[in-house]
Amino acid sequence: GKTTLMRTLKEFFQESGYSLLGLSPLGNSSRKLGESIQTESTTLYQFLHLKHDPAANTVVILDECSQVSTPDMLAFIEKATELQCRVILSGDFNQQSSIEWGRAFKQLQEANLYTATLKEIVRQKNPQLKKAVEAVIEKNIVQAMEEATPYLHVEPDKDQRLNAIAEHYTRLTPEERAQTLLLIPGLEDGKRVNQMVREYLHDNDELKENALTAQVLVQQKWTQIQTLTAVSYTRGLIIRTNIDLPQFFIERGDYLKVLATDEEKNTMTVQKDNTLNP
Repeated sequence: GKTTLMRTLKEFFQESGYSLLGLSPLGNSSRKLGESIQTESTTLYQFLHLKHDPAANTVVILDECSQVSTPDMLAFIEKATELQCRVILSGDFNQQSSIEWGRAFKQLQEANLYTATLKEIVRQKNPQLKKAVEAVIEKNIVQAMEEATPYLHVEPDKDQRLNAIAEHYTRLTPEERAQTLLLIPGLEDGKRVNQMVREYLHDNDELKENALTAQVLVQQKWTQIQTLTAVSYTRGLIIRTNIDLPQFFIERGDYLKVLATDEEKNTMTVQKDNTLNP
């Protein structure tokens, strides 16, 4: 699939004397990109705003392009041109779109940007489920559900459904769990399933007493307008600054906790909390 193609491209470019830089709109996807093709990676924001300037003989792969807004795509192309970098745009415009305005990736293809398309599905080995995936790609949801019906179990009661998901997962071998991803729509429901799985692992001595609990910060997909509006911020929200604000004694990389907001004045009160800084 795409990962195999990316690794092949990496080998080709390195043999030709180029270095490789992976970019993605979000931090978690940029890390996965770097890990999958074993190359340096960062976010599109860092590339555009934090003086992350690669050498001229660099090939920059921008992944998940459907999530890139028109202003960011323009800024990216202008900076890559200025740095004399070669660019590969990767993604699927039918997938999740950008939060801010524009559909630059699709428009570029409509404007006859040279495009190579991956059509063969290699990840799905089950022939019938492969037909279901192909039907989804063709937006034939009825056919997709018909193909997948033998593999589906519908549980209308949410509590029983979450219990069944956790129970089925814990029946798997450790090797099978490593190849299984639980998709739970909803943060609170996801926490419930995680807790049920942890309790099972603990009761079966698969999770030791000295296990660590970590606080995880999740990046917010906000537009520029949302970031500048106090109403977007709730008490207890954690902010990581990307610029220096010397007038407030705030440095880039500081973590701030929101204590209060004033929607009428569009201001907020924050407190430094650098205990969150790894």
